[in-house]
Amino acid sequence: MSPKKKRKNKKKGPDYFVVSRTLAASYVFIVPLLALHEAGLIFHKGAANGTAVIYGELFARLNWVGAVALNLFLLALLCFAIYRTRSERQHLSGLYAWMFLESTLWAAALFVIAVLFQRIDLSIREYSRAFTMAIGAGLFEEFLFRFLLMGGLILVFHRGLGAPKNAIVPLAAVLAAVVFSLAHHEGVGLGTDPWDWGVFWLRTLLGALLGAIFWWRGFGIAVYTHALYNVALL
Repeated sequence: MSPKKKRKNKKKGPDYFVVSRTLAASYVFIVPLLALHEAGLIFHKGAANGTAVIYGELFARLNWVGAVALNLFLLALLCFAIYRTRSERQHLSGLYAWMFLESTLWAAALFVIAVLFQRIDLSIREYSRAFTMAIGAGLFEEFLFRFLLMGGLILVFHRGLGAPKNAIVPLAAVLAAVVFSLAHHEGVGLGTDPWDWGVFWLRTLLGALLGAIFWWRGFGIAVYTHALYNVALL
């Protein structure tokens, strides 16, 4: 066999941009962030993100047996995800370090946009409490508004009803961004912010950008981008 044919038959390694957006890699990536957030709530019980209330209500009726079972399930899921990504991690050295770096760059871009709009509230004083809230927002808001809402809209209209992907993905991103922005305002959603059109449109823009990151780069990177952006506001 000639050298050219050998090169053609050589198996190509995994692509970072493909692996990093998989659910398995995303789950392994965000578990440390979730653990950090839960540890923060031990010291700052009032630092739970507003959307976390929704999840709390869902599991409020679980007794200690149910809570232990849920955590064991999440741990088993983590072990499976680690096992599932073992080959990719061997070929892609520093996979999660690269994902963290990419998330940081995306967060920096969102931060620059927010600064240009000059609509940032920097009145937070308790850093550790605010840090816990910032992480929680990245986790719970991305799961609710991007993974469930945006992903659900795409699943229903594209997979279920056959709507063209090129049309439904931007529409789903914008709709999820609008709901995401509304949810932060007092009297409209779960938030406490007074109504402000400028803040509303800025959050809608940032939400749409997070939707684009979620779709093209995966859930894990969207979560870290959101969390690191919030931390940057501190």
